[in-house]
Amino acid sequence: MTEENMTLVKRFLQNREAAGYKDKAGTRYKIKKYMEYLEETGLQPEEVHYREAGDYQGRLLAEDSYTIGTINNFINIVISFYDFLINQNLALNNPFTDIERIKNDKKLPKNILSEVQMNSLLDDFRNFVAGKNLKEKKSKYKLHVLAEVLYSTGLRIHEAAALRVEDIDLNQGIIKVKKTKGDKARTVILNEYVKEVLSLYIKRMRELILNKNSNRDRFFGAETTVLERQVNRELKRITGRFKYPAMTSHGFRHALGFHLLRAGCNIRYIQQMLGHKRIKNTEIYTKVDRDSLKSVLDSYHPRQEVSDG
Repeated sequence: MTEENMTLVKRFLQNREAAGYKDKAGTRYKIKKYMEYLEETGLQPEEVHYREAGDYQGRLLAEDSYTIGTINNFINIVISFYDFLINQNLALNNPFTDIERIKNDKKLPKNILSEVQMNSLLDDFRNFVAGKNLKEKKSKYKLHVLAEVLYSTGLRIHEAAALRVEDIDLNQGIIKVKKTKGDKARTVILNEYVKEVLSLYIKRMRELILNKNSNRDRFFGAETTVLERQVNRELKRITGRFKYPAMTSHGFRHALGFHLLRAGCNIRYIQQMLGHKRIKNTEIYTKVDRDSLKSVLDSYHPRQEVSDG
């Protein structure tokens, strides 16, 4: 890298650091790779146009060592680099903003439990009386309520952790979700079973479950990291004992979307329940795995049995 380009990269990294970006090493690697491309082609940053920008993306794709997501991260860094150059009056436009980005098709998440497996797992969560002492029983009871909420509503763990008592309206059977991924509030509907679970928790059990160290402004009394660690630890224990696929708290959300679709629920309803902005994010649940396809074929194909002749 030329001394001039090294100075430019250093200034860019300092600018990003001042703006609060943390991944300095990753950014340095990505922008250094772009600078190597420029030196190889004999171009200065301000001389790059739409065609060269597309060529650089194509080269990244041809290397085979990068995933589509990683390639898009490379391009995002270069876009930021040109925004910096424009702000410094070192470039007139950003050649990477108009190129056609590579689409990263979302795949059906792995380790989604079947309906039967999910029911068994939730039944195990409900068996909180099996705790060794009162403290453990209280902790397990809270996780039982949390698990039922996550599976019934599709809330993300940080959305559930941010809930307050006033966000839950049992009369209307709704939860008002305010701390969402896209900062767009939404309302989720409660089924009858989880309404009963929440009613018992709110009216009789919550004050007994929370302790002096609990954050009483939070419905479950704890921050996201604490709740996530607790529920994931319990999930690891239960799935390991049942020899089920390993899952995390986010697995409840994926299972809800997948199970609703398999039950015949309209995908638009599922989109609204999960709070997806784009229908394509919900459409991942329409992808079936090989075992599901074989099961359907075995059940419905007219030539199922071999005649004894």
